[in-house]
Amino acid sequence: MKILLTGGAGFCGSYLAKTLIKQNHELTIIDNYSNPSNLTEIDGVLIQRVDIRDDEDWSKYEICFNLAGIAGIRNCEDDPDGAYDTNVRGVFKLLRTFRGRFIFASSSAVYGQAEYPEIDETHPVIPRSVYGKNKFEAEGIIKLHSDYCVLRFSNIYGKGIFCKRTVADCFVENALKKETLLIHGDGKQRRDFVHINDVVRSYIVAMRSDINGIFNIGGNEALSINDIAELVSKNYRNIFGYTIEVKHIPIDCGVSWKDFTYSSKLAKEMLGYEPAYSINDEIRERFNAHNRTL
Repeated sequence: MKILLTGGAGFCGSYLAKTLIKQNHELTIIDNYSNPSNLTEIDGVLIQRVDIRDDEDWSKYEICFNLAGIAGIRNCEDDPDGAYDTNVRGVFKLLRTFRGRFIFASSSAVYGQAEYPEIDETHPVIPRSVYGKNKFEAEGIIKLHSDYCVLRFSNIYGKGIFCKRTVADCFVENALKKETLLIHGDGKQRRDFVHINDVVRSYIVAMRSDINGIFNIGGNEALSINDIAELVSKNYRNIFGYTIEVKHIPIDCGVSWKDFTYSSKLAKEMLGYEPAYSINDEIRERFNAHNRTL
């Protein structure tokens, strides 16, 4: 199929591009490089320096994966006008000429604070950040399109991530530097974490489906910060024979996190999505990979 991939120089975009290329699709990759990246091509396919707000005709494409945008809560708070222009207006510009299946990278940030322990697609949407508001407004535009699939991702982790790193990625990097793992507060708050390979899997099943809708995409693995620190410490000790210190520190500025899990049941039922990776496997593999280089 003729596929347009926006934001292809980013972490998720580059992983998705490799899969689409292996599947022999006719792929066009674009990125405006507003988020720093050294990628200029992926497996022989050049990344075109194009902005989704440009006046382009996208009508020839059958599928559009829209991963472009100002990423992260802090970046959007620092430049709310620029974030809106890219994250909302950019979607509108794409859909002015694109006519095929539109698959959009949204976020659990649209929900805001957890109102009850398990967040599913019926959970109230009350975004508390510019980033979450941008994503939700873009979703509203997309729902006017005839063929769409919105994927609301939980906390994405995986090797090579350079923005929006999860606590798992940070703890692995700290451990490899033999630094103390710092936990803010009691560390009992649970979060859902989804591996980058499962993220790619969700994009592929969304592409192959003809179902319109909004779906949570998580890893179905609710772990506390303490759990992750324990997994990192345990795996590091088993592989390197060295114990990494874990330390709890006070929460800055009185910020607190509610405990919740993230449901991907609807995506499983409607799209056939099911995660296959665990944080423990990822931690162990990254430590083993590092050990092989020593």
